[in-house]
Amino acid sequence: MSPVATDTHLGDDADPQGGNSAVLKGKGALVAEPDSQPEVPEHPTVQAVRNSKGPVDFSTLDFDSMSPQDLEKLYVASITKSQEPESTSVPARKSRTNSIFAPSTMPTESNGLSWDNHPSTMMVHLENITLAKPIKNVVVRFSFRHRKFKTMAAAYPSGHSETKHKFDCTYHSLLFDHLKVDIYEGGFFGSHIGRCHIRLSRLPQVLGDIEHTYSLNHRKAYTNPKLAGKDIGEITIGFSFIGGRRSNRERDQSISSGLANSTPSLHNGMRRMDTDGFAVDVSAMDTPEQQADAESFMEYYKQAQDDDKSMYERSKSFDDSRSVISMRTTASGPSSQKKKKKAGLIAENTLLGLKEVGELASAFFGTGWKINKRDFARSLLFVQKYYGKYHPNPRTNDIVTDERQLRIACYFLNFSMASYGSLILNYFGYGKGYLKDFFRPKMDSNTACEHLGLAKSDMLVWEFNLELFKPQFFICRDPKLNAIIVVIRGTWNLHECIVDVCAEYEPFSHGYAHRGFLRCAQYLEINFLDQIKAWVKQYKCSAVYLSAHSLGAGVSSLFTMILSGHLQEFRDISGNDKFKLKCYNIATPPCVNAELCQEFEPFIDNYVNENDIVPRASWGAVCDFRDLIITAHGLLNEKGLSTQERMIRLANHHTELKESNEHPKVFIPGSIFYLYKTSRVRSTSTKAPPKEDEVTEEGLTGNEYVDDIFPHYLVERSSKELFCNIQFKTNFLWHHLPNKYDSGLRKAHDYLQEKRVADRKEH
Repeated sequence: MSPVATDTHLGDDADPQGGNSAVLKGKGALVAEPDSQPEVPEHPTVQAVRNSKGPVDFSTLDFDSMSPQDLEKLYVASITKSQEPESTSVPARKSRTNSIFAPSTMPTESNGLSWDNHPSTMMVHLENITLAKPIKNVVVRFSFRHRKFKTMAAAYPSGHSETKHKFDCTYHSLLFDHLKVDIYEGGFFGSHIGRCHIRLSRLPQVLGDIEHTYSLNHRKAYTNPKLAGKDIGEITIGFSFIGGRRSNRERDQSISSGLANSTPSLHNGMRRMDTDGFAVDVSAMDTPEQQADAESFMEYYKQAQDDDKSMYERSKSFDDSRSVISMRTTASGPSSQKKKKKAGLIAENTLLGLKEVGELASAFFGTGWKINKRDFARSLLFVQKYYGKYHPNPRTNDIVTDERQLRIACYFLNFSMASYGSLILNYFGYGKGYLKDFFRPKMDSNTACEHLGLAKSDMLVWEFNLELFKPQFFICRDPKLNAIIVVIRGTWNLHECIVDVCAEYEPFSHGYAHRGFLRCAQYLEINFLDQIKAWVKQYKCSAVYLSAHSLGAGVSSLFTMILSGHLQEFRDISGNDKFKLKCYNIATPPCVNAELCQEFEPFIDNYVNENDIVPRASWGAVCDFRDLIITAHGLLNEKGLSTQERMIRLANHHTELKESNEHPKVFIPGSIFYLYKTSRVRSTSTKAPPKEDEVTEEGLTGNEYVDDIFPHYLVERSSKELFCNIQFKTNFLWHHLPNKYDSGLRKAHDYLQEKRVADRKEH
């Protein structure tokens, strides 16, 4: 197929006013808090906790109806109750579990954990140690992410009864991370006694105090089944989750509505306030211990709120129409704030990014990952064989038959390919030759202009400077479309690899997003949103389009969400009530929660090529894949099993992982279109073991496009749920290349065109 002809008018795309975009409307301006605040009655749940005479079961409380201020009061009330003489003899809630092997109980809003209201600090108390073989002295080491605390040797069993340690925690860590506790024998040559892994998401509650008793396991229990059942002892650990965290969105609503909690006076008529003006009733606490606990809580809470406040301070120089979404996020990365770089070989931003990558790596590999390189390669090949033979890609058979849609996708794909520079563009089959493009000045921007048919004056911004959390992109004006086009490059250097791996779930709008991509989107908003508005006004543009590949597609999706909050302003400054905002992405990585995906379907189109692994590689999916590797390693070491039996047991474990939602996923935002070749579908076995959520169709499907015997490419409408699990096939990286997308889309377009002509001749 020759280069796709340009459609100078993109026609009736989905109206950006459609969907649920109304939730993003608003200026996001702060409303001054009134001097006199109305009295707000105390929540009934808080009153019940204050008046209760026994221990409080937090799992039965109605957290959905409580505001963040009520949760603060609830925590203070729980401190007061725990210090009362009549309640001192009541132990904290206890439960017993077999460490990491216990059934999973995922956190829900009923147990106090949600994305926008979660603890920021975890206090760990060592209550008791019971060993099968008593010893004289013991040493305890706590490990959480990259932080480690090791106690001094103390007498067994009560020498560590007052041991306490504090760890910072995030919503992401509460979902995925483990607390690792190691017990050593005291002395210079003290040996390792036992270990337990505690998955935070398996705790029944994350509000208030709780105690658990865990069985100690041998540290090689993961690789040696004989050691797994060895009786070593038990350890009782108490948890105190404090410093409730709430979203900026809720804070906006509470401030703009003029409602705030009453602020009781402290001694001498003074009031103790946190950063938002919500008070804690310290006067109701009679003992110094109670006041000290409350002061400690407010110190942690104030630090958490300062992080949120910094987002407003960084954006105060902009007008009130600044994005509501970005200001509501708690991301505080280096891209959002200009800092003076310290002299050194590595920039401060890069050091911060490497530190965050190290934290995630510690959490990822610190959960019993004890497989050597040889066994890892063997297990990986076994999992690849399982995916290739028994786990075909799910399909919907809802084929796209509109040739024009594919032409539009190919047109914007050209912009994404041009962002990789002249040499890579030549590798993709475009350009004027490696040598000719290499030795001319400004080779990349000039080659891009020639490839896209733009004048040099149409290239408005060409930003490809190396800096962490700063995307590589260009912005141009397309006279044929009368539009501003923002194009963001995918992963191409070490800085962008770090952005990819900074995959922690960060609060964003009324959900959460990929932290690395979110910081890049915030950089674009802070530094170029006003310029985009100025260009739209200057050229009287009728649309803003975005196009990207891989990492750039994740960033462009989030930036599109930010721009959607300014859609009405774009229409006002352009004088066009039909002003459009649309994003065309290929190989988009999962980056937001399910609710945000649905809301922005009218704004974002995503194309996924067959076995491309990137659109399926969320942090939760990678954790599932890690568990599959560990399970495969155990099955390969188990004697007496045939290959088929191992495959069936691995498939059963995989199904359990997907159904249990053991590791929560993020999804591809917007509408999804799946590109595949029919010959590869027909050559894939769909025999045992069949699963309910997998495609097991054999023979004819009833769809004339799919049933065509001649091998061809098709594009079908798909859904985000079909791309939340990794498909580990042999060509998973090859299918990620932009030129493979370009070739597949063009071949799909040619097939539809040829079939239309053939059908016309028949009739």
